[in-house]
Amino acid sequence: MIKNIIFDLSEVIISGYWRIENLIEKKYGIPAEDFLQQKINKYELFLDLMRGNLKEEDYWNELLKGMN
Repeated sequence: MIKNIIFDLSEVIISGYWRIENLIEKKYGIPAEDFLQQKINKYELFLDLMRGNLKEEDYWNELLKGMN
């Protein structure tokens, strides 16, 4: 019998896409402002990810391409 079902309604339990710029800055040395602008510029890519048209690994590779 299933007793509990947990849904992560976008950043409720597991963070990932929003407010990740400081982690990216620390880990990859990409300025947070530059990363935020890249997310805006490639928002259609994010929509493809959410629609299931793109694998997460491919999304991150494409998003960070040319930023280092």
